[in-house]
This record gives sequence, C-alpha cells and structure tokens, in this order.
Amino acid sequence: MPRPSIFNKLPERIRSELDARIIASGYTDFAGHAAWLTAQGYPTGTSAVHRYGQRLKARKTVKRVTLSQSEQVAAVQLALLAGEPVDQVTAVERGWGFRLASIIYRLRRQGWPILDERDNNNGLARYWLEPGWSPPIPADMKKP
Repeated sequence: MPRPSIFNKLPERIRSELDARIIASGYTDFAGHAAWLTAQGYPTGTSAVHRYGQRLKARKTVKRVTLSQSEQVAAVQLALLAGEPVDQVTAVERGWGFRLASIIYRLRRQGWPILDERDNNNGLARYWLEPGWSPPIPADMKKP
C-alpha cells in the first residue's frame, strides 16, 4: 500500500499557495515549487510536485461550468448587445454550452435581427446584431 500523499496533509493555506504558484507558472517549474515547499517545512521531490500539478490541472479542466439554459440565453444576448460577434467556439469557452444555434434561432423568432456568416465554408457560423439595434422595452417596464 502506498504511503499517503504529503499534499493531503498540507495546511489549507500552504496548499492554496502551492496551487496558485503552479497555476501562475503555467504548470511548470516543479523543481522551484518543490524547493518552495521544502523551505516552508514540507520536504518533497520534484516528481511528487509534478504528479500533484498534473492532477491539479486535470481538476481545473473538469470543473468548467456550463450555465443554465436561461443564463446561456442572457449571456448571448448581452454579448450581442455589446457588439461582440459570437460563434460556437466562443460559446463553449465562456461556458454557454453547445446549443448556440438553438439560442440564435429562438432570438430570431423573438424579433432579434441577428446576422451571420460562415468562415471559409468550414461550417462555423459567426453571429452579430444589426448595428444600432436595441430590443424593444416590454410594455410592463415602460413608464406610465
């Protein structure tokens, strides 16, 4: 049975600092991180820190959160109103999910004048609003 990991025994303050250092270094300089841990009173080797860094990177990658459906729609609306072009790559990177075309379809049905183009016929659509357009104010939100 392998011995317990030193990283499970680190105080929260030290582990948080180590995580921040590893992330800030771009998941490199494991010898430097091992030296820092040793200086803090927790001697360990470069290989152990490297294994910990790889597990940290995997956890950070998996923790990407996808917004709820209504949050996705609101995020797309805000981006379009801010004049940003939106495509599927952007949607995934920002956690808006994989249903951008569906969101665009619904917005168009609601009267949003969304324009689009395809990049070099590769199938990736980019969407944006007509310049100067803003959504109508709902009747219940207008001043009497």
